[in-house]
This record gives sequence, C-alpha cells and structure tokens, in this order.
Amino acid sequence: VIIGTVIEKIKIYNFSFDLSAILIVAIIAGYAMSVFSVDKYNEIESYLDLFSKFGTAVFISSVGLSTGISAKRIFTKEYIMYFFSGVAMVCIGFVTMMIVYKLDNNIEYSIIVGVLCGAMTSTAGLSAACESTKVISELAVLGYGCSYFLGVIAIVMFVQIFLNHKRCECDKRIIDSYYTDSNKESDVLLPIGISIILGYILGNIEIPGLNFSLGSSGGILCSAFFVGIILEKINAEIGCFRNYLSAYRNFGLIMFFVGTGISAGAKLNMSLNIVWFLYGSIIAFTPIFLGYLSSVFIFNRNKLIIITSIYT
Repeated sequence: VIIGTVIEKIKIYNFSFDLSAILIVAIIAGYAMSVFSVDKYNEIESYLDLFSKFGTAVFISSVGLSTGISAKRIFTKEYIMYFFSGVAMVCIGFVTMMIVYKLDNNIEYSIIVGVLCGAMTSTAGLSAACESTKVISELAVLGYGCSYFLGVIAIVMFVQIFLNHKRCECDKRIIDSYYTDSNKESDVLLPIGISIILGYILGNIEIPGLNFSLGSSGGILCSAFFVGIILEKINAEIGCFRNYLSAYRNFGLIMFFVGTGISAGAKLNMSLNIVWFLYGSIIAFTPIFLGYLSSVFIFNRNKLIIITSIYT
C-alpha cells in the first residue's frame, strides 16, 4: 500500500496509475512471495480472501450510496441522456471483447474479461467478475492489470486531442454542485453496514426458473442505492456525506486490490502475453471513438458535455 501510494502520485504528461498502482505492486509482491517466501504466503493466504471481500463490500456500498443520494438529479432528462451514452459505451466495449474472444481461440475467458474491465477502467466490474463462477479471479486480475493503464492513456489522449490543449471554461455552478462546503461531521458507517447486510441477502436470492442472482456485488450496489435515496429524503444536507463516502470508497478499493492482487501474483504460473496489451488497447479505444460519434449526435456537439460523458 505504501509503495503503491507513492507510485500513484507520479504523473507523466497528465498520466498516473492512481490507486491501481497498489494493485500492480500487490501482484508483484504476491509473485515475489511465491518465489522467495512460500511459507509466509501460506500463512497470510486465508486473510487475503477476507481483505478482497471486505474491500469489495465497502467500495460497492459507498458507490451505491453516493449514487442514491444524487437520485434527484439522475432522473432528469439530461442525466438520462448521460445514462444512455454510458450504456452505449459499455455495450460497445463488451461487443468488442466478444469479437476478440471469438477470434482468438487461445485466450482464456477470464483473461479477456479482466482486460475488458481494465480497458473500461471499471474496478466495480472487476469485483463483480471475480464473483462469477465462470471466471477465475486471479486471471481476471492479471488481465485488468495489463489493460488498466491503456484505458487511462486512451481517455487522457482523447481529452487532450479533443481540446487541442486549450483550457476548457466551465460553468462555476457545475463545480459548486460537486463540492459542498460543510464542516458537519457525519458517520456513514451505519448506512454502509446496512447496505452490505441487505445487499448480501438480496444478492443470494435466485430468480426461480432463470437460475440467476445479483451476487453480493450487485445486491450491495442495489441496496446501497435505495438506502441512499432514503437518506436523501430524510436529510436535505445528506450531500455533505459524499466526501466521507469517497474516503470509504478508496479504503475499500485498497483492501480489494491488496487481497486480490497478492493472490493473483502468487498464482502467476504463466508469462504475461504482449497480445493482452494489444487487446486492451483495442477495447479501450473502440468505445471512446464510437462513443464520441454517438455523443455528438445525442448532445448536439456540446463540447464540455461530450467530454465529461465519455470520460466518466
């Protein structure tokens, strides 16, 4: 965590690994332990799964609560358009992944799923994928690690090229809406705990006849979303909680990266394939390019909205 935190602060031409630097360091640490200190790894192995599951629960619940708190704005016409733009990009990324998977008979499904999550810079998607019975979590994490920085590079390049290195003036009200000045201390542990408990219950409910369930990640996300809506209804100043939720979200993300990354590194029994990086770049750039074309049509060439929609 310490080494990853130092690396994440390093920026090269506006590019940085952000918190995913911790995941990369964890993978390297896990591999080093499997080679030089197998006994030590065996001692901590049972704890790593706990770290991963606990981190996922805290991360997903924080995201869901934050979204639920903003539900009033989400259900406006403008935000519905954002929603469909995001759905379009995710679908394009998924279709691109499936095309790559069908054309390459040698790549593991778990690897390509991880590559998709990394190229779309979706940690929530990775945590959900790791729960799937069809996916080997260690391989998915390796794929994610290979393609994440490509996904970041793709969006940074897009923004810089699109703006032609000019400063984009934005309405100060947009900034003010995201940063609320408040000194009120709030304890968000209770709503996070409630969301996690309800989420695990909801995620384990199977729909009869379909053999389908939301899983713990999906269940926690849904329950946290509705808990956030309730909190927003009973407390008009609940938006102040967002800063605290951000801290818990990052904490959960770090726990997930440590638990999953060390396990993935320790079980790394194959060499990283350069082709994975190629697939990551294809999956990263294709949704951005096609998403841009669709956003131009949807948002009538509003430069700021197109950038924020695709970047998010």
